[in-house]
Amino acid sequence: MSQESEKAGPYLTVEKAAARLKVEPGTLAKWRHLGKGPAWRDHGKIVYHIDDLNDWSLARRRTEITKKREGTSGNDGGAP
Repeated sequence: MSQESEKAGPYLTVEKAAARLKVEPGTLAKWRHLGKGPAWRDHGKIVYHIDDLNDWSLARRRTEITKKREGTSGNDGGAP
């Protein structure tokens, strides 16, 4: 866990999680509804653990461009 997160705590609000991932809060809401995106927790309000965000992001790291699968539009609403 980074030093920054240790000071603020390991849980981020939807807004801070969205900013960290460089997406809109509404995108996280859509991903939650679709069962996609990073793991989240309900602590009386929706929060994201910083380690879950980092793990989710690292799992989607790409080192090369790949062709789109045949028959896909490339616009499935977000998360791979």
